Amino acid sequence: MASKADPWDKYYKKDKTTVNIIEKINKLYFSVVFEHYFKQYTPKIKDTKILEAACGSGLMSSRLSKQGADTYLLDFSAYALKDAGKNFKNNKQMFLGTKADIMKMPFNDNTFDIVWNQGVIEHFDKPEKVVKEMMRITKKGGVLIIFIPAYLSPLHIIYNILLTTKTINLWPFDKQKFFKTKELRDIAKDLGYSKFVARRLPRTLGLSSALILKK
Repeated sequence: MASKADPWDKYYKKDKTTVNIIEKINKLYFSVVFEHYFKQYTPKIKDTKILEAACGSGLMSSRLSKQGADTYLLDFSAYALKDAGKNFKNNKQMFLGTKADIMKMPFNDNTFDIVWNQGVIEHFDKPEKVVKEMMRITKKGGVLIIFIPAYLSPLHIIYNILLTTKTINLWPFDKQKFFKTKELRDIAKDLGYSKFVARRLPRTLGLSSALILKK
């Protein structure tokens, strides 16, 4: 999902039992919840040009495409794009995927109505640079939506236990950060945006927060 492809290639190639369980939970619950929140901040889906930047398996994007969105996906992991392509095929949708670095996306300024992702910026040392690049390709009047792991969530506690006990190798993903709502507000303000929402998302069982920026 990020510019360092290896950890995510390993994730998608690793023990398929672990990956399949995570993806099944995502399909049945979390991607549905994220779609609910996504639609709160998007005026419409049909005929809207949407990019999922660092798409992973692209579950939600495949459903948005089925609802009439003009949907594009980008990821640095070829294995992620392969899984995303399967999900689009399962939903009988055209898959438009690009293998590229989220820090240097091959799109012109002001290209997409909506740019979004879930579980991405927490893997970067300077997440504000990712947000800035995502905003670059968002149209004026468009929306950027980012779903992020929340500070002091159940997963954050588990992550800290694994760090403390030196068993972080059991964590299925790459190293990451968990964000306070204030930190999300600070990212928006530091980039010069006044039209934004930073909030925790109750329906994610306390696991996630969101940063929504209007360009």
